[in-house]
Amino acid sequence: MALAADWITIPSKIRKDLNIKYGQSLSLLEFKRIKPHSRNPFRVDSGKADMLSLVPTASRKGRPIYVDEYEKAAESWLRVWYYHPRGAARQIEMKRYVNASTLGNLLGQIQAEGEKNGSRVAFKNTSISEHTDFVLALLQLGIPMDSIQGIY
Repeated sequence: MALAADWITIPSKIRKDLNIKYGQSLSLLEFKRIKPHSRNPFRVDSGKADMLSLVPTASRKGRPIYVDEYEKAAESWLRVWYYHPRGAARQIEMKRYVNASTLGNLLGQIQAEGEKNGSRVAFKNTSISEHTDFVLALLQLGIPMDSIQGIY
C-alpha cells in the first residue's frame, strides 16, 4: 500500500486477492512505517546466490528501495519497490536464493549482448536459442512471464 495524500491506494492484484470491491471502506488495525531492509555482502552458499545482496539500497534518484521477504511454495521470495511522492512504484518479485550458475550465465548474456539503458535491459542477440536461454534464466529467478516483453 502507498500513502498518497489523505487516502491509501491498494494495488489491483492485492485488491483482487483479498476480494475487496472498488469503493469499499476498510479499517486499518495497524499502520507501521516501512524501513529499508538491510543488505549483506554478496555471497554464494551451497551453489545458491543471495539476490537480496544485489538489490541496491537506493534508486538512481536517491529514493530508498524497500524489500519485503516472504515465503511462497516453501521458498524465500523478495518483493522489491521504492516510494516516490505520487505513491509506490511498480513492484518486482523474485526468488531470494537462486542457482549461482544460472545467475552467472544471465549476467554474462547481459554483458555480452544486452543493452543497458536506464531502467530496462534489452537482449539483442539474433539467436533464438540464446533468447530461449535468456528467458528461461529470468523465469528461474522467479521473474513472471508477463514481466518479460518481446518485440517481434
